Amino acid sequence: MQLAQSYGLTGWVENLDDMDSVLCQVQGSEIAIRSFLSKLDSNDRWIRIDSMEKKQIPLEYHEHSFSVRGY
Repeated sequence: MQLAQSYGLTGWVENLDDMDSVLCQVQGSEIAIRSFLSKLDSNDRWIRIDSMEKKQIPLEYHEHSFSVRGY
């Protein structure tokens, strides 16, 4: 959440029931999204990503912030 906010992205993140997977949806400028994904894919000591699937989806105009779902 903090990383997405630092790039000015909107959307959400949610831990899935399998306890290993995370689903994340982000919106923002192309350069901000690319920077966000690049940072996620780097060797950060707080997270480990084994694989990442990316796809473009329709814009959700009602989103104005980034949140954590399920809390």
